[in-house]
Amino acid sequence: MSSLPALQTSLAPILWPLGKAYALAMRLRERRWLKGSDRWRPPAPCISVGNISMGGSGKTPLCDWLLGWATDRGLTPVVLTRGYKAKPLHLPYVVEPSSSPDQAGDEPLLLAQAHPDARVVVDPVRVRSGAYTWERYHPDLFVLDDGFQHLAVERDLDLVLLHPDDLTTGWNRVFPAGMWREGKAALGRASAFCIKVSSPAFAMLRPAIEQHLAELGKPVFPFEIKPQAVVSLTGGERFADLGGRPYLLATGVGAPSQVADTATAYLGHAPAEVMAFPDHHAFTAADVQRMLERARALSCPRVLVTPKDAVKLRNLATPEFVTFELSLAFGLGLFSTQTLPQFIEHFWNSRQSGVNELEKPATN
Repeated sequence: MSSLPALQTSLAPILWPLGKAYALAMRLRERRWLKGSDRWRPPAPCISVGNISMGGSGKTPLCDWLLGWATDRGLTPVVLTRGYKAKPLHLPYVVEPSSSPDQAGDEPLLLAQAHPDARVVVDPVRVRSGAYTWERYHPDLFVLDDGFQHLAVERDLDLVLLHPDDLTTGWNRVFPAGMWREGKAALGRASAFCIKVSSPAFAMLRPAIEQHLAELGKPVFPFEIKPQAVVSLTGGERFADLGGRPYLLATGVGAPSQVADTATAYLGHAPAEVMAFPDHHAFTAADVQRMLERARALSCPRVLVTPKDAVKLRNLATPEFVTFELSLAFGLGLFSTQTLPQFIEHFWNSRQSGVNELEKPATN
């Protein structure tokens, strides 16, 4: 999502009133849920990870990090996710590391394989999956994936991810006039904002952040997704890089250009070509053959894929296929004296001590 789609821009005079009407409908929906008494209160602390706009903004990597944060402290976390494009045999569906991508969905399977001590549960009805999970596992922490608009579940912390475009050309452009799911008033529900962006880019965004978010009095945290190694899909071997050799980049994600930028920055040279498949694409043996043929035509000894795509390709891949091992890097927040991990730690310690208090915004 580097800019608003051309069609939305050209039809702005027509679509803008429709967007206003949609925002009003979502606002009324919000009021109905927040004033109602039929919301589910999880018996353990609940952190929601969501966004205001459609498309990818780093929710899955942040959920992944939260699971690691929890298990490192000896906690048992559970992720409640709708499992986009998943086709489970039953609901709720507890994802195992050995589950099929078709049944589990790519992102839930990625989380389950990365965190076998956590629980990843697929069900569009998060109230049902939450109650089921509590009865069966008694987790210490609930993580609500893509939960900002899922108001049926109460939460203790609402982390709202923003794309840089959300603060510039896309600000308050509600569908169908733009990519936002709700109007700007909804941002008042957030406990904190997170932006997947480099430190220099975060500094450049500061005027827009101050213009749009300062009045909300909530911290804004930057984070980056950084490769740590290259890993073989077939053998699991780890390599520091590709040795300067050319590679084909194949992606089935919503923002292939961002993946290409990440690969170029880490490996030191751009891919020979980017073969882009639709987001959440279900890869087939024919797709693998196409990738291999294209890689050979370009004299590329390696086909690089994203970790999300790797879980669907692992049983189809040949030795040419590799992926990135990723980690998150966090910067100091705006309107805060903390980084996001420090903010989460403070939240958790406050909950454990019986003090439900978040850091008061700073003025930096």
